[in-house]
Amino acid sequence: KFLRECTGVHIHADLIVGLPGEDITSFAKGFNRLVELDPHEIQVGILKRLRGTPIIQHTAVYGMVYNPFPPYNILCADVVDFLTMQRLVRFSRYWDMIANSGRFYATKPILLADNPFECFMRFSDWLFQTTQQTHKISLPRLFELLYQGLIDALQIPHHVIADSLWLDFQRSGLKGFPSFIDKNKIKKTTASNKISRTTVLSRQTQHRLGQNS
Repeated sequence: KFLRECTGVHIHADLIVGLPGEDITSFAKGFNRLVELDPHEIQVGILKRLRGTPIIQHTAVYGMVYNPFPPYNILCADVVDFLTMQRLVRFSRYWDMIANSGRFYATKPILLADNPFECFMRFSDWLFQTTQQTHKISLPRLFELLYQGLIDALQIPHHVIADSLWLDFQRSGLKGFPSFIDKNKIKKTTASNKISRTTVLSRQTQHRLGQNS
């Protein structure tokens, strides 16, 4: 908290899915706590059993099953079944695509609301059910899916979403006006609250700044 509020350090925090004895409830609690502390980036990773690492000592005790082939990721454990683990893997992928991309700065607080894990998991489940994809989703399509998912999965009204998503759309460098947003519902953006694309640091630039701090 001190680093975030009193320094210019760029904070990249890692949170690992699949640690011994951790179920989805305890992971959600840790995730929400970390979101509240507000690091610049949260990387949600999946536990891997690399050869020679001491994590192997927990395999039998916690019923941990790993992919026998690279990247040796965990598949299930005694407190997290295979299907739940796959949900968390998709959660990780979509989190990186949306929350860590820097493209949805204005819309992210609406998406996470007062229970970030529950809200993003509901959106993640909806997104996979809708697309059956975790890769190769174009940016314009991702904007449209985020808009529709906020309405369908999280029951957030159009007027709450429209302005923030439109600001993010402009910052992303995409041209034109998104067809899925009702123009009549957009408030007139004044010069004081317009956000130019140059104010959004790329993920790589963020890391460089953090390393130089």
